[in-house]
Amino acid sequence: MTSDASGRLLSLLSHELRSPLGVIRGYLRLLEDRAAALSDQQRTAISAALRAADHAAHLLDQASHLAQLRHGNTRFDLIRIDLMKVLSAAIQSVAAAPDLTITCDARDLTGTEVNADRNQLREALTSLIAVVVRAQVAPRTIKVSVQRETFDQTAGLWLRIEAESVAGHALEEALNTARGGVGLDLPIAEAVIASHGGRVSELTAAGHCVGMIVWLPVAP
Repeated sequence: MTSDASGRLLSLLSHELRSPLGVIRGYLRLLEDRAAALSDQQRTAISAALRAADHAAHLLDQASHLAQLRHGNTRFDLIRIDLMKVLSAAIQSVAAAPDLTITCDARDLTGTEVNADRNQLREALTSLIAVVVRAQVAPRTIKVSVQRETFDQTAGLWLRIEAESVAGHALEEALNTARGGVGLDLPIAEAVIASHGGRVSELTAAGHCVGMIVWLPVAP
């Protein structure tokens, strides 16, 4: 299926499911407002159903966003930014867990500016780092290394996000965007990086995801 065709399908799916899901959420909230007349078991069940419905609504929002990306209809506010600052913000937003350590090795790089939409790029990098973190067994130490790398005769920056326990010993493979448990975070991140002229692949060891590789072109 072409990118444009999958975008149309995602857009249709998001549109068709939004109305019935809205009815379901409305009914559940009506029940929640009458909590005083319900048993503890009923209130617990309604709360769980509302969380599930809210998550489904979030997935529909993601499907709509991904459809726009694949249609090429997403508006990017491209400005010249320092990738290291965006990467640092992404790491900080993920590194809240007490059993998690994320180190970053930039090797005193200069010339790390890219033309990008700051918010969308930060969210994409955050998603990729978070997926690597979730795929590991605690305690988790993630190493992020950055260096200049030419790809397809274009100067760029190469980001390697990897579990420190296997650093340097993983195999690079195509990104598995169908990985479960992370919503549509991966295909959205891949589409955003691609819209910035970059590419994403993943690192595996013994059949398990242990890292991500991101390449982005530097600003002229």
